[in-house]
Amino acid sequence: ALSQGYGRYFGIGTTRGEPGYYLTTTLGRGAQRGVAVVKVGLSLLEHSWAAAESPVFVSDENTVLMLSNVPQWRFSTLDVLDDAQRTRLKSSLKYNQQALQPLNWKVLNSAMQGRNSVQLVELPGGVEGVDDSPAYSSGQFLALSRPLEGTPWKMTVLLPLASTLQLVQSRAWLTAVMVALGLMLLALLLQRRRHLREQLAARQALQQAH
Repeated sequence: ALSQGYGRYFGIGTTRGEPGYYLTTTLGRGAQRGVAVVKVGLSLLEHSWAAAESPVFVSDENTVLMLSNVPQWRFSTLDVLDDAQRTRLKSSLKYNQQALQPLNWKVLNSAMQGRNSVQLVELPGGVEGVDDSPAYSSGQFLALSRPLEGTPWKMTVLLPLASTLQLVQSRAWLTAVMVALGLMLLALLLQRRRHLREQLAARQALQQAH
């Protein structure tokens, strides 16, 4: 805030241990008379994701999952942090002594669509050391990610591959049925045209005979 006039920061409070998004701005015109800080809680946002059928999370610039509708995944990491990174994050108190265990997901395939990314990932289980992870926290998923404007964060939705393939198969079957119906209608139309041509030819032949 002092250098730019405003600031944004995500962190876990060291007093109550509650995560929040901190917004800061300087006070006073010309000479700075102080800095105002507002902490915005994000629990209501997470609660709104509770009804989602697929896992959803937001990761930050350190690949730490700040928000997720899977409680066991919160403050796990997408990448394995080395000792230097852990020391830096621990001294910053950004995550207030969270263990920051890796999510242990494995990227099988990856592609970019503009700024968005699509990955095929595999989750062998929940977060390391957690035994009560939900059933859908393991298996293969399509990970659809996009950056959140104005932040170094990224939102990711995991679609279970099995249900995705079922959806693709059902749509493929529906497409096949529609194509078959279209071909059937085309065949009937061609048959009707041929029948009309035969009737016209027979009429012309009868007129010529008369």
